[in-house]
Amino acid sequence: MTPDKPFNIAVAVLGSILCWVMPARWALVPLALSISMYPGNAMLPPDNMGLTPQRVIAMLLLLRCLTSVEIRRKYTFDWVDKAAILYFLLLLASQLMTQGLTKAINNRAGFFMGTMAPFWCVRMLIRDRESLFALIKGWLWGALILAIGGIYQHFTGKHPYYFIMEHGIPPITDKFVTRESDMRKMFGVFRYRANCPFLQCIMFGWFFSLLLAWSTALYWEKRKFFPWIIPWAIGLPMGIISAIAGGPMMLAALSFMFMALFPLRQYWRGALIASAILGVAFSVASNRNVLELMANMGFDAGSSWYRVGLNKWALSTGMAGKWLAGWGEPWPYTQFNDLCIHWVYVAVYNGIMGLVGFYTLLGVCAWQLWKAKKKAHGLADEWILWALLSALVASQWAMLVVALFGEMQVIYHMFMAVVANAALYVGSTTRRVGVMAEVDGKPVMLVYHLKPGQKLAMVTPVGVESEAETVSR
Repeated sequence: MTPDKPFNIAVAVLGSILCWVMPARWALVPLALSISMYPGNAMLPPDNMGLTPQRVIAMLLLLRCLTSVEIRRKYTFDWVDKAAILYFLLLLASQLMTQGLTKAINNRAGFFMGTMAPFWCVRMLIRDRESLFALIKGWLWGALILAIGGIYQHFTGKHPYYFIMEHGIPPITDKFVTRESDMRKMFGVFRYRANCPFLQCIMFGWFFSLLLAWSTALYWEKRKFFPWIIPWAIGLPMGIISAIAGGPMMLAALSFMFMALFPLRQYWRGALIASAILGVAFSVASNRNVLELMANMGFDAGSSWYRVGLNKWALSTGMAGKWLAGWGEPWPYTQFNDLCIHWVYVAVYNGIMGLVGFYTLLGVCAWQLWKAKKKAHGLADEWILWALLSALVASQWAMLVVALFGEMQVIYHMFMAVVANAALYVGSTTRRVGVMAEVDGKPVMLVYHLKPGQKLAMVTPVGVESEAETVSR
């Protein structure tokens, strides 16, 4: 047994216990933190089972959701879940067509445990603002710890997690980051790119950037900036910078841009029409597409050329004869072997079947924001929905030049599930009970606001006969 196994087992056991014993609104936090704060390539013994601590925790948490009457009662199976099932079945079908029965089942079993189980855990547990705020707080404070490790790796090229990651599958050592090709210039000096415990530097930065917009909803819990502003204003920028990647920085910038448009939200129809007209005019008049302009904003001109070339290749000859179900694995083309555009990544492995599945699920989840808008009233509701929309739109723009790998793919599916539950975060979150009383000889209505599950006690004053006692006489 390799030296990392005791740590892997400890994380799996501790995370599983916490997911079962914690209150339902906090039960998702151990899973979320294990996905973002512990290496995703760490394996539980035996290695050939393909079980990671995160997969075990996710399946046990899903089991709790399915067996708990209280959790099931609050959950409604709807079109989001139907789209998720369609998505999974299309991916399975494409793998069966390209990889055969055994590989396809093994591959999709891992995908279900690692990605779809967390998706449905979010769907069943993040059912109100309290649970949403609990998830945000857990991820924000975890991000601060990650960012501190990222800054250390940024300057030294080393990280304590390499002790675990070098024994994982695939094995990742400090040589992966300290090589010159993985160093980028930051403020005029070449620095190491942080990635631990993620398997990829860009995905490390993406985690912090994706949190940037919708984590601001935490303000409405108590209408206070402290203490959550500390990890938001310190941890998130540190994590983004330490990755030294254009994709996360672009995602952060786009998120800020959309959040800044909040005062103009009532003009969204005109803005959408104007954007469509500009897009058509740009396509007709310019010899460059939008991707080429976006790619030129990156740190590395060679990387930008690569993305543009990959996009053109996929649309021309790359997917010829493989559009329906994709190539499967491994990636067969040698010139473009880093699938750094998300739609190309999905098309290569799962073809049109995968594209239809993923973007159908994404569209259905996004549609819930529109449904939630009809329920929203008040500034808090509108901001929560706008913050989720900002993260969703900005991430889709960023995914034109970045593909989601490893841990970030799981986290993004969890984010989509958060968006899918948007209607549960807005509208009236309290019940009002009116009690007729007499004050100074005048009848008044006393209004009490009750939180979900809270009851109003009915107490008979001392010396006053209750109605039941009067009737019995």
